[in-house]
Amino acid sequence: MALQGKKHARTESVDGDSAPKHARTEKVDGDPNLRHPTPARGKEIDQHPPYAILTELLERNKSDHKPRNVLHWFRSKDIRQEDNIGLHAASQKAQEGSGSLITMYLHSPKDVEWHGTSPARMDFILESLKILKKQLDEKNIPLAIIEAEERNQKTAKVMQFIEDNDISHVYANMEYEVDELRRDISVAKHVQEKKDLSFEVKHDQTVVKPLAIKGQGGGPMKVFTPYHKSWLKETKAHPELFDIVPAPEGNAEGASKQFQKLCESRVPEMLESKQFASEEERKRLRKLWPAGHDAGMDRLGHFLDKNVRAAYLTMGVGRVLMLLTGLDISRTPHRARQRRRFPPLALLLLRHHQRARSPPANQTMEQRCSLRCRRRWRRLVGTRDRVPRVLQAYDGHYAARIDESATELEVRLCAMGEG
Repeated sequence: MALQGKKHARTESVDGDSAPKHARTEKVDGDPNLRHPTPARGKEIDQHPPYAILTELLERNKSDHKPRNVLHWFRSKDIRQEDNIGLHAASQKAQEGSGSLITMYLHSPKDVEWHGTSPARMDFILESLKILKKQLDEKNIPLAIIEAEERNQKTAKVMQFIEDNDISHVYANMEYEVDELRRDISVAKHVQEKKDLSFEVKHDQTVVKPLAIKGQGGGPMKVFTPYHKSWLKETKAHPELFDIVPAPEGNAEGASKQFQKLCESRVPEMLESKQFASEEERKRLRKLWPAGHDAGMDRLGHFLDKNVRAAYLTMGVGRVLMLLTGLDISRTPHRARQRRRFPPLALLLLRHHQRARSPPANQTMEQRCSLRCRRRWRRLVGTRDRVPRVLQAYDGHYAARIDESATELEVRLCAMGEG
């Protein structure tokens, strides 16, 4: 046979031509920018990563000059006024001077096309902008939508907006994608050339900022389990990492008239290439992913009140722990093992939700989980040797607290060391 002796032979098509299983994407109109990057190019970029370059530029930033108008630059992943670290910092800086807080969103249609943004994500961003704009209008805070028709016009559009509105401080939240990092690098370089102008980028997407946890060699950790333990250790030592910040303070009543043109900015429409297949499809996707902070909190509350509570009442404590932590804790000692089955995001959300109801930080573990509580726990789960293993699975990071009411026993998990 013709294929005999070939370990990995390509399948012959009907007309006899070779048909590769995984063919590379052909260049579009001969554009060299759309070619697949070579390994040599990847190593070249790794020698000077954009994140490190931006971090170095921001460290040289000077922000001790007198505040005038302060700008917060919204990005596609922080379109909210609640618990927005960059927006909160901008609001605090605006309160120090006599100027106003101004917000801005940069819309780049070519970036939407280049990054392959889906219609569902595009619609979610635009609907979130509409909700945010309404909220900020009630506080006399203008939200300007500026558009860069070409990708290479983004820096010029931002700098022109800063100059036109007498901005002294610019705040934003970090985006870690390569194109966005290079955009911020370009803006940071232009800002440093100006007098009495600063650019600060906050970490709002992550609990622990990148490269804060490193391996023994000084580089990023590549194995999940050691990183997970280091992450728990870091958050236990610094519980303030879970703190949330309030919504921004409103501007004076005259700000809406002063920045009337900015307040009249309209949220852009969906691009022609990003339209839904039908109106029913749009309604279905909007129902799956409703926009706005309130919708997100409603979904979180439903998860905690319905899923977690129902799991405790119907499946028992062990199933609740598996649902919250993603760990499968076996009951028998000879089969004791841990398997990750669910994302640990639920645990992080629960810590956020339970923070206000946690006991004071000055209480010891014995006070939180008394002997009486442990006995109730043992009666509840039915075995004595299961309790230490459950607590051990948390690495001593969490304690169990059981409150007895007239109708039921409720198990609550509260973070150790948090107030």
